[in-house]
Amino acid sequence: MITASKTFYYEPNTSIWLSELSRVNSKQYHHARTMIQLSGTCQCCSMCGTTHQEQEDKYGYVNARVRDYKVLNADIATARFCEDCRRLQHSMFQLVTEVIPDGFRYDG
Repeated sequence: MITASKTFYYEPNTSIWLSELSRVNSKQYHHARTMIQLSGTCQCCSMCGTTHQEQEDKYGYVNARVRDYKVLNADIATARFCEDCRRLQHSMFQLVTEVIPDGFRYDG
């Protein structure tokens, strides 16, 4: 496991973040880049590409907003997930995350 990026908190889905991800995990890099391209914005979930903010859909379900997280046990120190993908990452890969508060100052 490469951990050099652990000291840097780059804003998820930005060019510097993608560059770091390509260095440490090329498969995740290609997937995240594809999701960003398909969604048309970097303000999307890195896993599924959803861009929703917290809102109620036509069936009355509330879609949790896409948020930035510190990732405490992976090759890259930050990620942008919707709540469904964050839970999936936790249950499948035991990914430990912590919400990054609004106004956080990213490195780079």
